[in-house]
Amino acid sequence: MRMTRLRKLFDQAVKDVESADSSNYKTWSLKRRLRRRYPQISFLKPARRYQSELVYTDDLTAEDLVEETTLLNESLDLPSSDDDPEDDHEDPDSKEEALPLPATLQSRYAAAMYLKGMIDNIPTDTLPWPPTSKDLTIETAQRVIPHQLFNFLAWMVGASTDPEDDTFVSTNGSQNRRILTLSQDIVYLASKGKKVMPKHSSLAMAVRHLSGSSQLIGLLNGFGYSVSHTSVLEHDTAIAQLEVKRGGDTIPANLQKSLFTTLVWDNNDFGEETLSGKGSTHNTNGIAIQYNRSNMESTEPVESWAGGRKSRERSMPEPENNIVMYKGTKKAAPETFPEDTNMDLQHYRSSMADQRRKDDVYFMTKFPDLRLIPSLTGYNQLLSSNVPEKATIEYLPAVDASLTDLNTVNTVLHRSVEIANHLGVPSIVVVVDQAIYAKAQTIRWQTPLFRERLVIRLGFFHTTMTALACIGRRFRDAGLQDVLIEAGVIAPGSVNGAMNGHHYNRSMRCHKLMAEALQHLRLQDFLDSLPQTTASTYVGVLASLQQVFPKESFSVAVQDETFQGLLTTYHEYISRRSSNATYAFWSEYLGMVGNVLLLTRATREGDWQLHLASIRAILPHMFAYDRINYARYLSVYWFEMINLQSTHPFCLDNLQQGNFAVQRQGTHGFAKIACDMAIEQTANRDLKTRGGMKGFTTAKGASYRWTRTHRERAAITRMCEDLASKCTKEATRADLTESRMTKDQRDVKDIMDTINSMVNSFDNDSGADAGDLIHLSSGMIAPEDVRGDLLSAGSRGDEAFTAFAECRLQSDNVDLNKPLKKMSLKTFSGGTSKAKVTRKDTPLLRNDRELLARLIIISRVRKIDLRKLLSYSLGPYPAALASYDGGLVKTNKAKLLHLLEDAPPCSPLVDVPYGSVWIVDGMAMLQQMTPKAMPTTMGQLANKILRQLVFLARCHSSHSIHFVTDNYPAISIKGAERKRRAASGSERIRISKPDQPTPKQWKKYLANNFNKEQLVNFLFESWAMCEPSTLNEITVFISHSEDCHAVSVQNGSVKVQQIKELQSSHEEADTRMFLHALYISKNCSNPIVIKSPDTDVFVIGIAIAPDLNGSRLHFHTGKDENTRTIDLQAIHMHLGDDVSKAVIGLHCFTGCDSVSAFYSKGESKAMKLMMQHPKFYVHYTSNMFIRVIFLIIPTFLYPDFLTSVT
Repeated sequence: MRMTRLRKLFDQAVKDVESADSSNYKTWSLKRRLRRRYPQISFLKPARRYQSELVYTDDLTAEDLVEETTLLNESLDLPSSDDDPEDDHEDPDSKEEALPLPATLQSRYAAAMYLKGMIDNIPTDTLPWPPTSKDLTIETAQRVIPHQLFNFLAWMVGASTDPEDDTFVSTNGSQNRRILTLSQDIVYLASKGKKVMPKHSSLAMAVRHLSGSSQLIGLLNGFGYSVSHTSVLEHDTAIAQLEVKRGGDTIPANLQKSLFTTLVWDNNDFGEETLSGKGSTHNTNGIAIQYNRSNMESTEPVESWAGGRKSRERSMPEPENNIVMYKGTKKAAPETFPEDTNMDLQHYRSSMADQRRKDDVYFMTKFPDLRLIPSLTGYNQLLSSNVPEKATIEYLPAVDASLTDLNTVNTVLHRSVEIANHLGVPSIVVVVDQAIYAKAQTIRWQTPLFRERLVIRLGFFHTTMTALACIGRRFRDAGLQDVLIEAGVIAPGSVNGAMNGHHYNRSMRCHKLMAEALQHLRLQDFLDSLPQTTASTYVGVLASLQQVFPKESFSVAVQDETFQGLLTTYHEYISRRSSNATYAFWSEYLGMVGNVLLLTRATREGDWQLHLASIRAILPHMFAYDRINYARYLSVYWFEMINLQSTHPFCLDNLQQGNFAVQRQGTHGFAKIACDMAIEQTANRDLKTRGGMKGFTTAKGASYRWTRTHRERAAITRMCEDLASKCTKEATRADLTESRMTKDQRDVKDIMDTINSMVNSFDNDSGADAGDLIHLSSGMIAPEDVRGDLLSAGSRGDEAFTAFAECRLQSDNVDLNKPLKKMSLKTFSGGTSKAKVTRKDTPLLRNDRELLARLIIISRVRKIDLRKLLSYSLGPYPAALASYDGGLVKTNKAKLLHLLEDAPPCSPLVDVPYGSVWIVDGMAMLQQMTPKAMPTTMGQLANKILRQLVFLARCHSSHSIHFVTDNYPAISIKGAERKRRAASGSERIRISKPDQPTPKQWKKYLANNFNKEQLVNFLFESWAMCEPSTLNEITVFISHSEDCHAVSVQNGSVKVQQIKELQSSHEEADTRMFLHALYISKNCSNPIVIKSPDTDVFVIGIAIAPDLNGSRLHFHTGKDENTRTIDLQAIHMHLGDDVSKAVIGLHCFTGCDSVSAFYSKGESKAMKLMMQHPKFYVHYTSNMFIRVIFLIIPTFLYPDFLTSVT
């Protein structure tokens, strides 16, 4: 018998005897068991592959064999029905495989002609016109393709060995789709494209929908994989015409009637390139959102046109753009709201307490750091068991006009009413952003129909961005920005977008991580204040809480009496510690971020009451930080939503059910998004990105066609994905991936480490005065006025809101549209923002122009001689000696260096002499380090600088090198200059360990004197503990504070020796380096090379070059190809002793770090003037500078003055 027959008997016996299923038992395993149990049984593999093996016994006689062979030959002409599904699992003991019998040319040709005949019999109109997503399915493809063609390909590729003739052979899912694809390609090729298959039509439409590329469609068509681009346009146009026929010009056909609906409108600016910049596309997009639909698809199936005649039209006519003109006033106000509306902020804070406590539980759950816990969004998604039904989003036909125009807004509102009428709902919600909200409400308040039928809501995606901007405005310059950059959470180039809220995702992540880090620091401070046993108990409670997350027992652990006691005690401690100004200030930051998180929670969970309460909580900060438009219209929005019960109860009922946010997926909860974010992620993204309209058309008709067919194109794309076995899977939740959780946890730790290295605002042992408000990164104490504004911003903003509401909304004492006065609260950066100017002298010129205008008027009235008046200085400082704001006039000191360098007839440039001893300007070396070359840690930085110094000395066969830095006393002659250099801000960072990360903002770091002094001391301590091999027999002298030490290798170990001769109270390294030069010249006669970019050092070096006991002095300066070594003694010899010494006085007098230069008068001119008149030499080398002032200043102003000097 056949092996398949024997296998069936075996399966039946197992089922009858043991009541078990043996279908998964391998056939070759059964054969092996039979051979062991019954050695007389043999197996014969037939020559034809589609036939099963023969099973026989060794004692079979010749008569029996002939009879069986005859029966076997007769059976070969019939289809075999006993194909073994397990034949793919061949016997491992069988190594030979029988080959199929060769077919003759005649039989192959006959088979091909037979299949061609089957293809020719396929009707041309197998698909209706236009084919919709319900026509382009895998079932349609299987219905159209002849099963003979499918079976032939299945046998050919080895997908089946079943010689079935009446139906499709059985194949697995992926092979079935691929063979169907090949079959459709063959039919499409054989018919020369006349018989369009589901694959070819859907693939071309999917490519158009996803990429919009006609070239890609052309390539696929050239390979025979899809229809042509022309056919796609015909198909798209036909679907659009069908949509218009079914639904009209303005209403999507798939909206269900009598369902609560939200319409979202947004302005869409394509910004495409045009020659003049004019004529770019501006239109208005819209989407309709419906909730609680039993079926995500329309209850009315998308059917083809009656008759099914194909049209060759490839374009849509431009739709009629019936703009409804607006004839009302440009400004209006609503009717007054009830005076009994509860505006008490404390009332709404109490209503948010339970929800805020959920966030507190999250931060405490993450505190022990025993395992990975996702961020706030992922945390809530894991705890959420309620998965709302997905909302249905339909695209509305675009309005071919910009929504910034009142006429367009009026048109949109009329269309919204038309849709409400079509759906049969008493009222409908319209969502727009703030700029459109102001115009839409102006029209609505003047139109009774709109007041009755429309509820206009603000888009809270953009509102949240504004709330984030308020947080950034208040806390950015208090150290928030510096901490985030130094911790590596945000790049310096991206910090502006994060602080002003424009980069929504980055901004939210930054504030979440910063809030988590501050919460952990504040909680640690609380635990440190407790007795050790109590603290240990609380830490154990938090650890157990983290271990059970997110199990069902987590909620039980949260309600545990010990944990609730921890929460109560913790909040009481926060209240007591808030008497400390810095503690209270950063607790306010946590409160503001918490309000934004609650607003986001309200949206994600669809909690309408929390939505209103969180809006009330953020309103004061809109007033406090001068977000004038949101302060005005967010207040109006809040009052209207609070009073919806009396105006639009139908909308209120649905909003309270959570239908003010959009659920776009059905796998997890805590995932709703704001309506204005929904339109950004759907219509705006589809139309403005590659793959949308942008990049291939700006025609109005094409735009109209694109919006009308979007839904059906998306459905066809899904069918194409199903044909290719590439159905879109649910996106992975990024917050729950191990890599993201690890990254977030590491960033929080980095923020905490950064704050601890700066100023920990929650450190109870900081030693600072409780009334002082301390900058988080620089340690600077805020002035009294800044402190007052920062700490009282919330209360002052709430007072402003209350006054606004009482005067403009609950009464008509003041017009709503009357300008609001800005509060202009100060921050650490100085408060009010400064006007941006493009030229340095613009403010001065503006002041001069305004002053001159006033003077002209005064001169005419009082008869003043302007010529005489203008001979005096009109500003508080002389313009020749000070800038308009009283600062020092700066000059280009390098010009004096170049002038003196070019003075000798023979170039003073030389190669670095052999055996030179180097003196390096240490701070200049540190200032020149670039972020790209910056090591990761401070220890690596110290090691890198030491290696660079040793390498420099070894390259020139020197035995020692001197690293000289400045001293930084509290009261300094260079205080004004250093303050000017630090005008862009500074940060104060303590170096606590070698593996501490290097500051990301290096320039800001070096702008703080505390940092520079600490860094130099850290370098000394690190070099003193370095490996002997690092020094490489070089002695390194390092000056730090007023001391100087030599680090060298003696007897195989590093020795540190204090050099008393080099102890100095010099503030500047400029002069201290020459003390080191004198020390070198006393101990050896080697050449000396000073490496510095400073002209001050160059000038001093020229003067004292001959006084170094035989050591020749050189100056090494410049960058890259301009690097050079100058022989200072050669310049001194050319100038002479008198001029060389006088240059120092001249340089100080004409402008250095602590002396103002003369306006528009550089040092080169003064030098040339002195060289022409030797009588000035003595004045610059004496202490009688009053005579110099008497002689030089008039010479600058009046060139002929010298002729009158005797």
